Amino acid sequence: MNNGTAQAILISQREAFKTAAAEQKITPKGMLAYTLQNNKPNVISKANDNGTGYLRDVKLRARTRSVPGQSVLNDGCDITHVQPFYEVTVPSTHFLRRTIFFDWSIIKAFTEDALATRTTGTPATTIMMEVWDSILLQANGLLDDINGMLITDQAANFGFNAGGSAAARTVNFPATISGSLNDGISQLIDDAMSMEVDISTASIVGAGNINKFYIQNMVKSANYAGINNGAYNLPKFYYDPKTQTTWGSNQFGLFEKDAVQFLNIARFQGATSGRWGGSNLFTLTLPVADTTGNSFSEYIFDVQVKEEDCPVDRENATVYGGNVTNGRGMSVSIMSSFVSVNIPSNAYQTTDRLYQVNGTHRYSATNS
Repeated sequence: MNNGTAQAILISQREAFKTAAAEQKITPKGMLAYTLQNNKPNVISKANDNGTGYLRDVKLRARTRSVPGQSVLNDGCDITHVQPFYEVTVPSTHFLRRTIFFDWSIIKAFTEDALATRTTGTPATTIMMEVWDSILLQANGLLDDINGMLITDQAANFGFNAGGSAAARTVNFPATISGSLNDGISQLIDDAMSMEVDISTASIVGAGNINKFYIQNMVKSANYAGINNGAYNLPKFYYDPKTQTTWGSNQFGLFEKDAVQFLNIARFQGATSGRWGGSNLFTLTLPVADTTGNSFSEYIFDVQVKEEDCPVDRENATVYGGNVTNGRGMSVSIMSSFVSVNIPSNAYQTTDRLYQVNGTHRYSATNS
């Protein structure tokens, strides 16, 4: 009954608060952003996934480089060296999935713009705008989980640094704002040179003191266009707060370009895509960028849109593994199979000065 009070108007958070809305925030994913920059061309990924939907195992074949002290002094035709190949099997991929359910009774209540459709994905698939928006919302959490697993994997795969260990090497960034502020980066560059890393194309992933150092250099250069646009020729920096809980407080990684290859495997391609039973299977790239400007628009997801034609109890992970009763409707699953691949630990001979160096180096930044 209308008592003269105007009825409430339901508007979305996104419409009211624009980019400040919680659903619009994309957490920085520095490790994933760094690995994706190494993705052109990704020879390993293309060997594992050739676009047909059928996946194959991949092994890396390589030879160790030669070392000094093994040249002979006499002339002759005897064989002094044999260069055998060694093989490394690419690790099994991780798999992550998120599934959203849309009840038909709720779909019927959608507004006209939410019921509007758009064509997206490969092969081209028509989905409702509400479904599209829900996929975008879930992509943040899924990409967060992917990034977190990459950081965890890397923690066990850092190579030796200039200190002769895979443990975090301490480098100090002095508290003074004089020229000595660069002592820390000078140490990094010196380390990189000793490990035969091209510092001009290298990258740093981390947070804490190393992030503050980059901010300080941005302020000193009065270049507020961005943290990677300062006056100093520093390695490209990828901010990632997750590193602080997984690697350790104020720890960061110095990464040689292409030292970590990322496999983003799409299963719903070619013969394994299209209409299957009551589902549409397709791949999808999303226009996603985090709050630091890193773009993930090249990340390929597998998507399954499944028609749920019977009301039934379905497991719901968000209620601690319990079941919830759903009516007829539609479930949308967004999935990813992925793994990162490091240069193997035996890439150099035991007598090589770079033995157990793999282009990824762990550091701890102090400030005193």
